Order: sequence, then C-alpha cells, then structure tokens
Amino acid sequence: MTVLRAARPNEAAPIARLHLDTRIATYTGQIPQAVLDADSFASRLAAWEERLADPARRIQVAEDGARIVGLACAGPMPERPNGHDPLPAYDAYLYSLYIDPTLHGRGIGRALLREIADRLIMDGLHAMALHTVATNRARGFYEHLGARLVREETAHAPGGQWQLAVYGWDDLRPLTVPAASPR
Repeated sequence: MTVLRAARPNEAAPIARLHLDTRIATYTGQIPQAVLDADSFASRLAAWEERLADPARRIQVAEDGARIVGLACAGPMPERPNGHDPLPAYDAYLYSLYIDPTLHGRGIGRALLREIADRLIMDGLHAMALHTVATNRARGFYEHLGARLVREETAHAPGGQWQLAVYGWDDLRPLTVPAASPR
C-alpha cells in the first residue's frame, strides 16, 4: 500500500536516488545523452539536502513499504524558475514530480499533486507552473489534470539543448479534489 507524507530532513539520499534514476529512465532519448551523463548522485544529493532544508519548499513523498517511490516538490515562484524567463502569472512553481516508472498509472502522481496543492494553498499561493521536456509523455497527465500550455522554450546545458513545455494551473483548487487512493 502506498502512503503519502511530508519528506523528512534525513531522506535526501533515497529522494536523490529516485530522482536520478527516474530522470534517466524518463528522459533517455529525449534530452542529449551528454546532459544525462553529466548528472550524478552526488549532485542530486546536494540539491535535495538544500531543498529539504528550505522552509519555503513543500516536499511530499509516496512510500511503498520502506521504499520512496514518488516525490513532488513545489514552493513559491522563484524569480527565474530553473534559470528560465519569469512566469509572473503564477505564484507557485512545481520543481519536481517523479514516480517510479514501474508504478505509473496507479494514481500516485495525482495524489502527490493534490497534497502539494493543498499545502501551497495553505501557504497562500493560488496558481502553479512547471517546466517539462516537450516530448515528455507526462504532458498528457498535466493536461488531464487541468494544466494549460503556457509556452514552449529551449533549455541549454553543457552537452546540448532541448525543447521544454511550460504548463500552468491558473487555480490550484481543482487539484485538491480527492481522487481514488493510490494503489
């Protein structure tokens, strides 16, 4: 049975492992391999230690047994989200939503988004945006949950460039409607 809960400060390592493994599984063939190859567990670990220490970030995990199988991270909209142009119509940003690929289709992503939206609303935030790889199948997931395409843009990193899609929810409240519990 999958349980949703707030991430704990000492969980940077399992969160970083899930993030790195899922990112590679999801984006291989969609972004330049050199970009994926440059990623490392050490860099993901440092990033998650920083995120878990940031009181403005809301980080939820899905746990199956003793294993973290999903994660969502959001918070107030940064000035330049992930180094990209500002998104002034949105006051919240979804930094990460990753689910173990073997568990897709079980409602875990939807449930994590509901939890994140609830917490952002409690923080006084109302509208959320995100960046995703333009070829990511998750675009249909976001659209199904009411996100609209805001724009497309190009991501640049050492090793190459690729297209991104920016999605946004103008109102977080519809995301808080309960769905079936994750299996």
